[in-house]
Amino acid sequence: MSEQTPLPGVDRSQETGVMSSLPFEARQFISACRIASAYCVIAVVVNLVGGVTPALLALIISLFILLEWMRYKAQRYGISSLLRWGFALATSISLALAYLLNGGLNGSVPMVYLLALFLAMSISESQRAPIFCLYLASAVFCLVVEGVQPEWIMQYSSGRLQFLDSAIGLLMAMFALGYGTHQFKSSYDRQRVRVQHKNDEVSRAYLKAQASNDRLQEVMRRNHEHLHIIAHDLRNPVGAVIGLVEVCREEYELNEGLAKDLSTMEQAASQALELVQHLSEVAYLEERKVILQKGLTELAPILERVLRKLEPSARKKHQSLHWELDSSLKAEVDSNRMASILDNLVENAVKYSPLESRIEVLLEKQGDKAIVRVRDQGPGVPEDQKAKLFTMFGKVGNRPTGKESSTGLGLYIAKMLTELHGGQLEQENLSPGTEFRLILSAG
Repeated sequence: MSEQTPLPGVDRSQETGVMSSLPFEARQFISACRIASAYCVIAVVVNLVGGVTPALLALIISLFILLEWMRYKAQRYGISSLLRWGFALATSISLALAYLLNGGLNGSVPMVYLLALFLAMSISESQRAPIFCLYLASAVFCLVVEGVQPEWIMQYSSGRLQFLDSAIGLLMAMFALGYGTHQFKSSYDRQRVRVQHKNDEVSRAYLKAQASNDRLQEVMRRNHEHLHIIAHDLRNPVGAVIGLVEVCREEYELNEGLAKDLSTMEQAASQALELVQHLSEVAYLEERKVILQKGLTELAPILERVLRKLEPSARKKHQSLHWELDSSLKAEVDSNRMASILDNLVENAVKYSPLESRIEVLLEKQGDKAIVRVRDQGPGVPEDQKAKLFTMFGKVGNRPTGKESSTGLGLYIAKMLTELHGGQLEQENLSPGTEFRLILSAG
């Protein structure tokens, strides 16, 4: 037999009859072995007092050694199916032989059968039926032998010895049942206390986590309030800068250098305004303050407006926009928010596609789904950076091909708005290029 590893966390310096650190069934098994071993000791004493029967004595001593070995294995390594069946087989076979060697129905063995059955049934919940059948077969064998071949039964040498064996057997059985019941109840009580302690620990941990979550929610609420204030306070002055640039162009004669400086200023202000608008949108989305005005809406007109709006940006980079839209497709959407999702997807394709490349936009039906596909011929998203794609400020390694700005919030906003619509937003690398898919339930 291979060397087994002792159970972790078992303190063998504090054995108290049943080791409290062992599982419940293991403690039951150890108690059953001790009860059966104690009965073996009594049976040996009775055998010695009444006159030695070598075969019976050898049987009892062998069973005692086997029981103690099983108890040691269970105490050191825990209960196993092999030990359960070892106990059931050893006691049922030994009792059948003891029945023949110790008076048959006139002896104490029939009563001990009940005790052994009680112990065996208590150590295995999942195998009670086959163990019961094993003991039943053993008892039936004994009764058949006594009925067919009664001369095989070794009777007591005297009535006094029979009385002594039966009386001690009865007292031992009563004691064993009481001891076993006490041990099983103690095991149950210890288990119940452990469970209660675990419940208390879980409750304390839950309350602590709840308190931390409440504090976190409060911090997030304050951060969102500050973000709203900052976005509101920045929007007006940044918009004023853009307006002043337009006034300067209209009212003053500008030389080439100043015109370039004003263009740079306008570009920077536009980028700042875009960032402010995105931050404000994110704050509302994360606070779940966005209420969708949904209705059964045709998707093709929304998508076509977005494409017409972004066509000039694509033309500046010599990109060609091609679209094929199923005009019959409808979905339950908020048209303004849906336009924001589609705008982010197409604008993302324009930003990251190479110059003089092709961008395709398809609107098609697949089963009960309406799918928008935005395909470009860009470098795609590196596999190790895909996890950052739809996160806040989740910029991947690619850079816009026309030196456009990127807040890292567009796809994050698109993802959140898509989920509010009950849809899905996916990305897949092509060869070459990439495809973003917006999937909605078709109306």
